[in-house]
Amino acid sequence: MNTITILRRNKLRGSGKQSTEVYYGLMNDFNIGGRSINGMQTLITNLNAMSEAYGQQIDGMLGCAFFEKGVFYFNTTKKTLGICFYKADVP
Repeated sequence: MNTITILRRNKLRGSGKQSTEVYYGLMNDFNIGGRSINGMQTLITNLNAMSEAYGQQIDGMLGCAFFEKGVFYFNTTKKTLGICFYKADVP
């Protein structure tokens, strides 16, 4: 967690009565495809219940803060995913 700056902590509530604790912060060192993305908004929480519900281990999810960095394309024939980063967001 030395690459994440925690800014605050909060309770996340769904449609039921249960809530879970989440930490909001900035990821200072995220790399993908040789590109570094600094200062990306990040939520940290326990994903065990979601992993159990889907029957798959879920280590993390990418959200709007990441997907707003560029244009994504999917090639279902080749089973590939790509991204073209916006120039303003890439050093």
